[in-house]
Amino acid sequence: LTKIDKAKNSVILKNLAFVTELRNKYMSTLCFPQPFLVSSITREGIAFLQAFIAHITGLLDVEDARYSQPPLRNR
Repeated sequence: LTKIDKAKNSVILKNLAFVTELRNKYMSTLCFPQPFLVSSITREGIAFLQAFIAHITGLLDVEDARYSQPPLRNR
């Protein structure tokens, strides 16, 4: 869902619920199970969408990232 910076939070929530309901009703395998809320103006949600794309294309391994240890200087 785009243009989240242009709508009120209540409208965004309503639209998100509607899209989720449609997805569940038609059990679409042609869309991702999680709708992404993004704004090209404020860039909200873009990093999350990019990370998801990197993950599903194999460029980002989340399992490794979750269990990696931070460098010693940051502890």
